[in-house]
Amino acid sequence: METESSNIPLLRTKLYRPPIPVNHVPRLELLERLGKHPDRPLVLVSAPAGYGKSTVVSYWLEGCGKQNAWLSLDKNDDDLHQFLAYLLAAIQTMFPHAVKETMALINVRNLPPETLLSTTLVNEIEQIDQEFIVVLDDIHHITNKAVNAFIGLLIHHPPPSMQLVLVGRRDPVLPISSLRARGMLTELRMRDLRFSEDEIVRYLQAATEYKIEKEITKALAKKTEGWVTGLHLAVLAIQGQENPGQKLLDLKGTTRYVVDYLVSEVLDQQPAGLGRFLMAISILDRFCAPLCDALCKGDHLLAEVGMDGREVIGWLQKNNLFVIPLDTENQWFRYHHLFQQLLQRQFHGDRISEKIAELHGRAGDWFESQGLLEEALVYAIRGGHDEKAADLVEKYRGNLLNDDKWYVLEKGFRMIPKAVRETRPALLLADAWSAYERFQFERLALIVEKVTSLVNPESTDPSLLGELSLLQGELHYWSGEGSLSLKCFEGARIHLPEQQGLVRGLLELQYHLALCMEGNTEKAINGLDARISETGNLEGIYLSRLVAGLYFVYYLSGDLLRGRVEAKRLHRVAAHSNIIYTDTWSAYMRACTHFQANELAPALESFTWVVQQRYIMHARAAVDSIAGLALTQQLLKQHDAASLSLTLLETFAMDLGDAQYMGIAHSCRARVALLRKDVTAALEWARIADENTAPAGLFMWLEVPAITTAGGATDPS
Repeated sequence: METESSNIPLLRTKLYRPPIPVNHVPRLELLERLGKHPDRPLVLVSAPAGYGKSTVVSYWLEGCGKQNAWLSLDKNDDDLHQFLAYLLAAIQTMFPHAVKETMALINVRNLPPETLLSTTLVNEIEQIDQEFIVVLDDIHHITNKAVNAFIGLLIHHPPPSMQLVLVGRRDPVLPISSLRARGMLTELRMRDLRFSEDEIVRYLQAATEYKIEKEITKALAKKTEGWVTGLHLAVLAIQGQENPGQKLLDLKGTTRYVVDYLVSEVLDQQPAGLGRFLMAISILDRFCAPLCDALCKGDHLLAEVGMDGREVIGWLQKNNLFVIPLDTENQWFRYHHLFQQLLQRQFHGDRISEKIAELHGRAGDWFESQGLLEEALVYAIRGGHDEKAADLVEKYRGNLLNDDKWYVLEKGFRMIPKAVRETRPALLLADAWSAYERFQFERLALIVEKVTSLVNPESTDPSLLGELSLLQGELHYWSGEGSLSLKCFEGARIHLPEQQGLVRGLLELQYHLALCMEGNTEKAINGLDARISETGNLEGIYLSRLVAGLYFVYYLSGDLLRGRVEAKRLHRVAAHSNIIYTDTWSAYMRACTHFQANELAPALESFTWVVQQRYIMHARAAVDSIAGLALTQQLLKQHDAASLSLTLLETFAMDLGDAQYMGIAHSCRARVALLRKDVTAALEWARIADENTAPAGLFMWLEVPAITTAGGATDPS
């Protein structure tokens, strides 16, 4: 639930390549293998935690001579929308003006199919004339089928200029054997990443001032199985020991036992309180000095350590204690993942769950104070503070709606446990907006009914009542109940604050359309004109809804020329505020006015452009645009083109997975058949069209099944 501005520091840390450790041992054989086949589209580095995967790849990138970008993934990125947002941002760090079309496709109500997304991205990458590398680190966090399908498609048709590097603890869900057989894969695995005895000698020489005997080196190689993190822990554990060699020889047991022992030894050697401090901040996926201060101040740990968060982080860096910087400014850091897990294991054994929950609560409060709302929500839920998480969604849902970021609100809502969601009306309204934006009116009606049963008009926040009235009005309007919808919208106008954002803009649009429905067209036009004059500039979502409302009033009144003027004004608003979603609407509006005026050539041009942007449009408008294109082509006697558009309409409707859209597709086929004077075929298609997909006369979609069905009773000639 991050705002655009607050997302910047998180994005910066996710796109930062980890630096090379001070005591790094160059592994020339591995570097040679990584660079040997630059024509292979995929590099896979797969091994358990702590084998130096990221270090080897990072070192290779420093000398590869190519542009490169690094994306660190975590569990929160296991979502196609978020994954693509970060992947495209990574590419744009190298080529700022690239992949703009794909970026536009992910800022939509419903993500397009993975095939279209991958095809669009590949086409855009092929326009980049430089070879480059993109690293996806910690790819094991990605389990989402859609994300894995997208990566698979990207590799199946790889752009020649890009080499993709996947780094993780497990193999991704990809056809690894097939890629290997086709010569498309370079891979490093645990057996390759293990340190040999010679490498262990060089590592120990670089990391300590001790002279380590060959017997000890062999023993250490056996006990750690060439595992670089185990070696690092061993080096830290022997610091200050009188007989470090003997200490290493005395280690017994399995690798797991050795590691647990070494972590205890490392923590016991730290200054007073520092071990507890290190375990406390292990709950954090990333940390900075102010966050450490906020987390540990309540436990007096800072006073016990005698350092603040900034000094502790500096001490950790100086002593090479598994802390990794995440930005060039040295503000954000994380633990090495394995060290973090080991600390967490010890911490959970040392502290009661209530204390750990309290720390998560403090972390969530700090992230909220910084405007980093999604992370605030994550820590609230990790700590079991479900009600606090619900409070966050409710508190910021208005801001997110007014920023037209309903999809972020939807994600936050789904993170809340269902038992909490079902009892909180303000939280349910977040889900209601999701249903509205997707034109899922049956689901919206159920949510509105549930919210109505939960609210008390005497004690409920007026703005919440205003939202509820607005959504009730939407249901009445789209059912053709003009007077009831107008009554609801009037109530919403009383309760909702005069804030220029999406919600208020939508209310004004719908209120004036309801006036038009009730025959008060002049009042609707004057009211919208007055609102637009009060706004007085070309900024933002609010104005776009007012101008759109004025267009629809003119269009529904049959004044096509005035409607076209408003559609052009909407285009200027969209261009000024860089709202591509609104710009597609303006093009659709212009296309409709040309179509209704029988100006078929400009209608064809506008419909063609809108259909190319169909995944950016609202689903219902996109369906209507394809129908409009097919009808325009048929009227221009472009029979083959019209048939192709009808096929596209059916395919698009099937992809959307909503029965109403298939009904519209069948209806459009019937209408085209009528235009072709094939009444028999038209009647066949009309029989399977859904007449209830949209109330006729409310929004004047170009393709309305009820109207087409009625047309079948007349002679199209």
